[in-house]
Amino acid sequence: MKYTHYHPGDEYVDILSLDEYGRDLNQAYYDSLNALSGGKPMVLGEVGNPPSLEILEKQPRWSFWVIWAGMVRSTPRKEHHTLLQSPGMLAMEKQVYWDMAKAYHQAVGLASASEQWIMPPRFEAADFSGNWILDEDDSEFGRMGAGFAPYKLAITQNETDLIVEKTRLIEYDDDVVTCETYKLDGTETQSNSGFRGALRVSTAYWSA
Repeated sequence: MKYTHYHPGDEYVDILSLDEYGRDLNQAYYDSLNALSGGKPMVLGEVGNPPSLEILEKQPRWSFWVIWAGMVRSTPRKEHHTLLQSPGMLAMEKQVYWDMAKAYHQAVGLASASEQWIMPPRFEAADFSGNWILDEDDSEFGRMGAGFAPYKLAITQNETDLIVEKTRLIEYDDDVVTCETYKLDGTETQSNSGFRGALRVSTAYWSA
């Protein structure tokens, strides 16, 4: 099918878009759409896999792509990592994005949000997932000592949350196990895990 058969005219078009679910991104698709674009932005409206760097070298005018919901994991993390590392790629995980967007954010009142939390690239962030055992010799406690500190943590981390299962030793009863979820964007998390069930407010966020 020829794109010209479905093109309503330059006066009606601001962005040209293509859906592509193979991994080849046929050069003919790009060339045909580019010929119609007249310099207007070209995007990949829906894809199953993002274009590779090799394809982007031959098809440099793709402005962005949208991976269809549920298909992000169809592409290995290593490939996403390689794409984000490319100097030609702009992403929210890069400081250059915030530098370039600063004037826009200020104009629409978002300057404080972008300045408060800039997450380092997810592929460089530490992963705390696993089982952790308290090392008393390498810890500092307040005057209450280690008695109220959990002696074991089981942590599951994803891109937005830190899920922490805490096990505290009770000498006269079964161990007490509590589970808390911390948002990694600085949002407050409230729990009754303080001394004798007192309210505890915690925040967690990424920093360099």
